[in-house]
Amino acid sequence: MPLLNSILSFIVNNGSHPTLKVRQKKAIILINIFWTISVIGWFFFFIGLYPSTHSHHRKFLAAYLITTAGFILTGLLVRYKKRHAAKIVLLSVAYAGVFFFDNYTGASMGVSTYYIIYLFIALNLFSYRNNEGWLLFFTLLPAVLFIGTAIIQTYSPIQSVKENMMIPFRTFNYFLSFLLVSCFGIYIVRYNSRNEDWLEQSTINLQTLIDNTKGSIWSITNNFEIIAANEVYKQDMKEIFGINVYPGYDMSPVIRGINYPQQWLKQYRRAFDGETFSEEYFFEEKTFELVATPILNVSGQVIGAAFYARDITYRKKAEQELVMAKTKAEEASRVKATFLSNMSHELRTPLNGIIGTAQLLLEEKHLNEQKESLSILNNLSEHMLGLVNDVLDYNKIESGMLELSPHVFNMGTLLKKLHSTFRPFFEDKGLSYTLDMDKRLESITVFADDLRLMQVLNNLVSNALKFTHKGGVTVSCAIVNQNLSTVSLLFCVVDTGIGIDPVAFESIFESFSQGDSATTRKYGGTGLGLSISRNLVKLMNGRLNLNSQKGSGSNFFFQIDVTLYKQEESSGKMTKFKWRDDDLVNLRILVAEDNPINMIVARKTLEKKGIIVTEAVNGQIAVEKMMQEDFDLVMLDLEMPVMDGKTAIKELKKINDHIPVIAFTAAVYENMREELKEYGFTDFMHKPFKPEDLYRKIAEVTRNR
Repeated sequence: MPLLNSILSFIVNNGSHPTLKVRQKKAIILINIFWTISVIGWFFFFIGLYPSTHSHHRKFLAAYLITTAGFILTGLLVRYKKRHAAKIVLLSVAYAGVFFFDNYTGASMGVSTYYIIYLFIALNLFSYRNNEGWLLFFTLLPAVLFIGTAIIQTYSPIQSVKENMMIPFRTFNYFLSFLLVSCFGIYIVRYNSRNEDWLEQSTINLQTLIDNTKGSIWSITNNFEIIAANEVYKQDMKEIFGINVYPGYDMSPVIRGINYPQQWLKQYRRAFDGETFSEEYFFEEKTFELVATPILNVSGQVIGAAFYARDITYRKKAEQELVMAKTKAEEASRVKATFLSNMSHELRTPLNGIIGTAQLLLEEKHLNEQKESLSILNNLSEHMLGLVNDVLDYNKIESGMLELSPHVFNMGTLLKKLHSTFRPFFEDKGLSYTLDMDKRLESITVFADDLRLMQVLNNLVSNALKFTHKGGVTVSCAIVNQNLSTVSLLFCVVDTGIGIDPVAFESIFESFSQGDSATTRKYGGTGLGLSISRNLVKLMNGRLNLNSQKGSGSNFFFQIDVTLYKQEESSGKMTKFKWRDDDLVNLRILVAEDNPINMIVARKTLEKKGIIVTEAVNGQIAVEKMMQEDFDLVMLDLEMPVMDGKTAIKELKKINDHIPVIAFTAAVYENMREELKEYGFTDFMHKPFKPEDLYRKIAEVTRNR
């Protein structure tokens, strides 16, 4: 059966080529099936044509057996890769058979017509370009056989009287056969010539394309014979193994050699098993990328594979360098964040004592001549705190960790508070300070981040105050548009100060930048205020803009949309908790703080509202106090000796899992709120703190006690 399959496959698929279209392949296969069935049927027909003439019968049987042997020999030659010899044997046997039967049956039977079939076989079996001599031989052979048949039949003793009566028909048959052979031969030769010209040009185009590819491209059969290869692959094989490969080159000895990389052999086997894959591998300290695709025949069987390999060492090195650079950048960012957090703690801790003490002194009785000094002390400490906050806000913005925290508030009240805060400073400087507010804002309650909005306005008004020496500043807010759910507000801060050169408009919004170096020396500042303000406005879906001329004042303006607050829709929104002094009286609070000055400030601030304070200088003492007494609230500093706040809260929760705990800390870092929640803290309070904020926080977390 395998031998028969080889013969049939060779005959049926003869002339088919992978580059042909599906319709062309089907047409060739159908023609091949036609002539195969015709030849086999013709032999059987003539074997049974003379049942009474035994001598003729034996001759026909002998011819048929010889022809059958020829077909078997053809199959063996195909099986053992002797395809060219198989073509010669196949055509020789076919032509000999037609010649034999033509002479022993008479041309009147139309046997000569079968020469056209074998001519078609010849033109398909032999390439017009590569085997021109054989093609010419098998094309001329029918004409020679025609002449031989005519001569033999004229003098043949076999021809009977009856057959001589068929001479006119036989002459016509000869003429028809020769005409068909000639016409079909010319057509097929021209057709094959055009196809092979196109195929040769396509091959040249394809070879040019792959030769100009930087990577190695090659295809190979299951038996490791090279089908095609580009110059890069040929050069690689010459450099690595010292061989010159070409189409048809047998790579078996090389691949089965002891020096051939086993990894490559495994890749061949994967492709020959029908797997399409792409992978990276290492060879001679280089990294390569390999793409493998199986090659299928018309029956869908894998007959080989195509490969593409390229050196990606440079790309992998670049990727590694990029990863290293990213790692370094992330490490630098982490170090910076840690540094800022530590510096925040180190700066905020003494500032908490300074600001807290100044506020306590201002609220106590003191000599009138001390009031100015205390006010200066308080203002300077607040200014320093503002600088620290600017640096921390910038770090949050840069890392993408700054988020808005919306609350319900009245926009008119916020603007009036801004005006009252800055009015004394403008009066001291002899400048006018005007609030131009749409009257409708006094009745509008919105849901937005009032703290960040106030921070932007504070920065803009502070800058206007700093750079204005005569005239004044106007803060305006107008309603641009309003619907049922939102209101569009336009904020403007206009001054008559020194102005800004239009060339510097964008640069002043960059971090650590001011208009020019002279401005920095004269007026000071970090250069972060406008950068932070623009980013905050961007978070509010707006843009901070500027109109100015050098020496003619400036106008900073932005427009944002804020959500209107409706009482019936307020259930899911965060609102500022309303507290009273009575909510704090007689609260028992345990405060764990290792800094004695901060402890004094915290105790005095809390005791002013009637709160009972118990002190602990570290977390361990706080745990011991908790075991001895009951408290309504615990305030824990995060950084303490012996036992820090994060460790202490675990022990406190074992004693009372429901007690609210506020982290009392000067540290600021990314994901702080989420991390403290995971440790079990109810909320946190930054140092330095404003007494009002601390009271509100305490009342809020203890309201359900």
